[in-house]
Amino acid sequence: MQSEFGNIKGQTRELDSEEFFTLYKALDKKILIDVRTNKEFLKHHIHGAKNLDITQEFFGTVSNNLDPDTRVFMYCETGARATAGAKLLASLGLTVFVLNKGIKGINSSIIEHGLISMN
Repeated sequence: MQSEFGNIKGQTRELDSEEFFTLYKALDKKILIDVRTNKEFLKHHIHGAKNLDITQEFFGTVSNNLDPDTRVFMYCETGARATAGAKLLASLGLTVFVLNKGIKGINSSIIEHGLISMN
């Protein structure tokens, strides 16, 4: 699977939860970004995610400092904000994978494996 996605810089791709987590596990140089507000993040999030609120001015500044070879995995509650953030990062030459339908679209087997932190 890694070779299929290895060379698509500057693009976004929506993945269902199974594809999203399978690819995330397979790649070495990656970052997982939750673009929701800090309050939403504290309520529940995916283990290992960095909270980078897309509504904050610093989102663009921080995203400009990402290594272009790093694959970005991005999500929000429903997928809308993550898709918007992905377009911005893709315009900077980054490859971004968006969790289709966000946290609400994660299948129960993913949740059962403890990948979601419910605080």
